[in-house]
Amino acid sequence: WFGGELPDMERALYWLDGAIPLAWQLDDAALKGRISGYMNGIMDRQRSDGALGPMDGDESNLDRSRSGDPWSHILATKVMALYHDVTGEQRVFDSLVRYLKYLAASFAREPIFNWGGFRWMETLVAIFYVYERKPAEWLLEFARLVQTQGWDWKESFASDDMAQPTARRGRWHYHKHVVNL
Repeated sequence: WFGGELPDMERALYWLDGAIPLAWQLDDAALKGRISGYMNGIMDRQRSDGALGPMDGDESNLDRSRSGDPWSHILATKVMALYHDVTGEQRVFDSLVRYLKYLAASFAREPIFNWGGFRWMETLVAIFYVYERKPAEWLLEFARLVQTQGWDWKESFASDDMAQPTARRGRWHYHKHVVNL
């Protein structure tokens, strides 16, 4: 996300997700400056099709380094909305809109799964953030798309698998992973 060759695609975004509200709540100029540098670096590398972040090969493919999983890109939309919320910078908003359009097209071609399929609802943070500021039907269509592609949490929580306590050792699954819940 910041450039370089490191394979882990989510650590920087997890850090930003926590550091952004911390920096603005504390009004810490040094931390705000560091975050702004990172965010500007991410936006400076936005490609012509709207894509942000690590890519796999050519410009048309997300880096699907976890067997096709777009989870970090979903998290990035949330971070972009959060950063726009604290800065109000038009550049951030415009970059987020282009990125959401890119992801909508990408997810229409190749549905989400694995981590992305279980964390799909976090895309809604950015989708509805943008929609509240600039309503457009494509945003609602994108929200419906990710919902249909993602895990059915309502059904999952109603099932005996979630309602009845069981030993979990050796029976890990995405829908039981605590941060996904």
